Amino acid sequence: MLRSETSPYLCIVTQQHIKDVFIGRRGLHLKQVHILIVDDDPDVLEVWTETLEEAGYRVTGTHSAREGLRAQRRDPADVIIADVLMPDMDGLELIGKIREEFDGIPVIAVSGGGMYIKGTLCRKLALQIGAAAVLAKPVPARLLLEAISRVADFPKNA
Repeated sequence: MLRSETSPYLCIVTQQHIKDVFIGRRGLHLKQVHILIVDDDPDVLEVWTETLEEAGYRVTGTHSAREGLRAQRRDPADVIIADVLMPDMDGLELIGKIREEFDGIPVIAVSGGGMYIKGTLCRKLALQIGAAAVLAKPVPARLLLEAISRVADFPKNA
């Protein structure tokens, strides 16, 4: 924010300042909401990152659950979006670890299912483990943004 040369009480608000302010149901937050996306599909990661950045979110994207957990430890996100079925460590295990280490950080679980398991079962399990919301792949941008908006005010100590 810049002070006006004509008046010490008049401030000039730049576009970046507006972008850095998130207004939620709890009032004014003076920081940009940080979203961590964890998905092993590079195309999904790219599209979601671009969509969320255009919507004004700060986004960190990772290609695996282990990488996502490291990223969360390094620079904690306000909301995490995680694919359920991933190699190495699946999204269900990631949700459990997030709940243990970062209780109250909402996780949106996303799944279209896999070769041997239906997406509905993946999403049901994610809710039971502690996901704040679940979405079926492919996820339209509007639904992704609505889910983030819903869980951004998710109780921090739920």
